[in-house]
Amino acid sequence: MKATSCEHCRKSKKGCTRELGGCSGCRTRGIPCIYPEQTVRAIGAFKGPPFCILSPNIGTNQIADDINSWNTPVWESIGNEGSPLKQIIKAMEAPMIFDVHHDEWILQDPDLMPTWRDFECVHTFFTMMSGGPRAGGMMDSFDTSNFLLTFFQQPPSFRLVITAIAAYYLGANASEESYLLFFKRARKAVILAANKPSVSNARAYYWIFVCSKIMSKKELGLPFLIMAVDMLKTLQLDIDPDDLPWLCGLQLTEIEIEERRRLYWNVKQILEIERSLSLELGLPELSFGYVKPMRPIPGTFRAVDSLQLFCKIRESIVSIKEHHLCAPKSCRDLLFSAAEVNLHLQLISTQSEIPNDYLLMKGIDFERVERLYNPVTALYLVWMNFDLYAAVVMLHRSKLYLSALDCCVPSRLNSSTHEIITLAIKETLNATQNMINCVSLLANLTEERRRGITMNMLLLYPIFEAAISAWFLTCRMNEQWRSLVPIPVEDLQNGVAQFLNLGQNTKEGKSGPILPIMKAMLQEMTGIQDQTQWIDSHGISNMTNAVEEPLAFMGLLGLEVKGGLRWQGKKEENWRGFWTENRRITDI
Repeated sequence: MKATSCEHCRKSKKGCTRELGGCSGCRTRGIPCIYPEQTVRAIGAFKGPPFCILSPNIGTNQIADDINSWNTPVWESIGNEGSPLKQIIKAMEAPMIFDVHHDEWILQDPDLMPTWRDFECVHTFFTMMSGGPRAGGMMDSFDTSNFLLTFFQQPPSFRLVITAIAAYYLGANASEESYLLFFKRARKAVILAANKPSVSNARAYYWIFVCSKIMSKKELGLPFLIMAVDMLKTLQLDIDPDDLPWLCGLQLTEIEIEERRRLYWNVKQILEIERSLSLELGLPELSFGYVKPMRPIPGTFRAVDSLQLFCKIRESIVSIKEHHLCAPKSCRDLLFSAAEVNLHLQLISTQSEIPNDYLLMKGIDFERVERLYNPVTALYLVWMNFDLYAAVVMLHRSKLYLSALDCCVPSRLNSSTHEIITLAIKETLNATQNMINCVSLLANLTEERRRGITMNMLLLYPIFEAAISAWFLTCRMNEQWRSLVPIPVEDLQNGVAQFLNLGQNTKEGKSGPILPIMKAMLQEMTGIQDQTQWIDSHGISNMTNAVEEPLAFMGLLGLEVKGGLRWQGKKEENWRGFWTENRRITDI
């Protein structure tokens, strides 16, 4: 008959030693050990102390019969109770138990345990790629030297996420299953760390989202980005450490304080990037202005001076995009609404904060910029310039589009309306030309340095917005406005061709709808239906027809390119109806 556990061990789901005098768990707790009938029969004797009790379900007569039938164990007849031989045999037959019992003892998941292979992977990553943007981005976010020194003591969530990223970049020649295994281990660890607020777990949430983007599986990482934002707020990481008196009790080092600050900026910048590309994701907001800029710490952290401005401009892009979610009720509302004025003032204020040294003007020496700032600062500086010019063309786009309507020809407008539309045309043209200058500046770099900057998708979306403006200025603006504001058509055509070349370096550009739409715009701008020879001379490869999707800063805002090519999105139909309705109006 099989022996089962005593009542307490069965209720607490613990292992029961099922000894004659009561199990070890009950003896340690000092409680009665109650065995069921089959256990009493199976262990073969009953010589227990007072706290070993039979199950009350066993009748009195049955107990008496059972006692008479029990046999004495073989070792009972060997010598006296205290003889050495008996003690040795008893010790050998007794199960191994712990002197101290803990209810929370669990078996460690092998997937979460650190291995030497993991350590070698991360160490190689930081050693071989320390000078590049991939490992360099991490080295500017947390103390990687201390991370390696304490690798085997790091929490599984953070340790495995960093290992997964390292494995991905080092596994270019390995199978996808190999580094996908690292990602799955990291994802398991991060999920198990849910509802356990800590700086380490918040950092793990951020980096697993980065990891999912690197592997083109962003949909898997979005919930973790939301969790990172929520945990930042819970831990008050959206407030500068210098302004939190309670942190003094933790006796944090200068590096640990700076790690908190940099974690906020890491999450802030990637959150604004995602919000600027799609408002439909419903990502939460994170307060701005309460955390000081990153501080350099010699030997540990470099300065990243341009990141704060980059985030501020991205916030402006999000605000402009939110403002254009719905078309206005009339052209007058579009021109004179308080929201339009406030957005314009906000952008002017942001522009005034940008040092002249940060602006990539025509003829500037980019090598001097890189010498003046470290590579990370220079990289954000490039992205910031592209975003700034994109924000300008986005802000003025709806007013620029009025120049295509018959009711908005210069001869029919009053002075204030005429001035607003003229300003929109000039500002759009100036920002588009500045974007073209930035692309030309990057084209003069060496192949290796250029690819390190241009292969990132952060340049794809700004150049798309500039391409839309170049296309509209060339093809759609009323001729009366052209006589007032001359349009350098050839320069804009060449600029869009450069945008196409730049976009082909990005992973998103090769597979997404943006480049085919830009190509269709260029065809309409040049007026050549079959322009294979012209495109080949500009180094532009063949592209398929666009697949519509709403992933952009703002998109076409209701217009369509020649051939019926449209941009998809919730706001597009609303704006399409607005332009159709106002095209019939003869006066505003």
